[in-house]
Amino acid sequence: MSFLILSHLSVAAVFPKEGSKLNYRLIGFSLPYDSENGKYKIEIAIGYYNNIDSFKKNIVVTTTSEKNKLITEVPSFGKKYTWRAVNATNGRTEQESQLYHFSTGFIPVVDTSMFRLKIVKQAEKFKDDYVFVDALGTLFDMKGNPVWYLPGVKYEPNTTIQPRDIKVSSFGTITYLINSFICEINYNGDTLWSNNGHNTKDHEFGFHHQFNRLHNGHYMALASEDVVCSVNNKKITSGNLVEFDEKGNIVWMWKVLDYILNSDLRNYVTSFNGVFDFHDNAFYFDQKKQVVYISLKNVNRVVKIKYPEGNVLTFYGNKFNKTDMGKDFAFHCQHAVKHSDDGNLYLFDNGCNISTDPKLLLLHEPIDDKDSIKVEWEFQCPVTEIAGGSKMGENPGGGNVKLLPDKSMFVSTGLRSGAMFIVSLDKNILWSAVPQVWNKAAKRWDMILSYKSYMLSDQKRLEQLIWNAEK
Repeated sequence: MSFLILSHLSVAAVFPKEGSKLNYRLIGFSLPYDSENGKYKIEIAIGYYNNIDSFKKNIVVTTTSEKNKLITEVPSFGKKYTWRAVNATNGRTEQESQLYHFSTGFIPVVDTSMFRLKIVKQAEKFKDDYVFVDALGTLFDMKGNPVWYLPGVKYEPNTTIQPRDIKVSSFGTITYLINSFICEINYNGDTLWSNNGHNTKDHEFGFHHQFNRLHNGHYMALASEDVVCSVNNKKITSGNLVEFDEKGNIVWMWKVLDYILNSDLRNYVTSFNGVFDFHDNAFYFDQKKQVVYISLKNVNRVVKIKYPEGNVLTFYGNKFNKTDMGKDFAFHCQHAVKHSDDGNLYLFDNGCNISTDPKLLLLHEPIDDKDSIKVEWEFQCPVTEIAGGSKMGENPGGGNVKLLPDKSMFVSTGLRSGAMFIVSLDKNILWSAVPQVWNKAAKRWDMILSYKSYMLSDQKRLEQLIWNAEK
């Protein structure tokens, strides 16, 4: 049935585009007409139909809105869909659009008989939120249903070929890194910006651990580089924190090796013959206060840097000691260093100790030189409880923590078990889950080691991400 355009209606762009193949089930629909006082309804059927009667018999989704743009889910990946829009304005007879068509794609990571996010504790407060499991390149709802996937991703267990650090930027885009490659995409999976480390003038980088789109539109990433160490004239791999503009030009860089050679850590370069891995593994850029925090995991240190000058304001962790380096400090093998608006550093303390579970820490920064950093709050992560007793070997990596608007924390335990959970400040677990893969030979579900899962709890940012797909 064709749609008759009335004089008080204007034609609007239609989305999803006719015949499009989508890598998501959570879809933004732009309806084919607009009016000032309209009420809208969309009907979606599984299958490809041009006959209205066949279409009506197979409708599986019906939803209404007072706007001509709305977001809803379709049931499955790997299916064809037919849909139409219905408009009712000022009490007039409903007008029906033509039939439109799209399909959802399918790759193994969204096959729930092969991969799943097992929900251990159901969410009551966070039902409308979502989580990225970076090892799978997949976005799940809080009930464990996959709703989006990174096109072309293939699950590669226990390798750096897995996507890492997938998250949504303040621009409504998705950023991630994979195998030393950093990339920004839209919801459709189209590449918007990328850098493979080999196309930067005078440098050849290997990107790792973390990649962010900054509020000023620039990009910042941790980048390793082979350099000659002035202490022993040997080539070593050193870390850098690098800022790029939109054209890929380097506009700022902080070199870990320069800091090490001009600090108490210089002794480590000498002692380990220039090959010691200080392992810069996380950063946080406070653009309001113009300071950067960078984590050096293997020496249990967080360095606070003035931006853009690059000078070190202070560091948190023990000073170099030839027999002990940080074992007695508040944190050990830390990940995901961040800063809250109320003056606290918070981080995931991996611990790198197989005899204990990791912990979360809130650390209050000193207000002057006479003060010292203090532990405001800590929480021992219930890894064994969530993951069913599973633990990894010595010195596991990864992990993430994110402070949510209600001051609870989303946590992923990284390569310990892949477990993730939300904990309140009164130490109640509000939601928990663990990603798993079906072991066909053993006929059991095995855990997936996701390096750094991420929670999408900002509904406005989610909507921005979805509507940006139409551009």
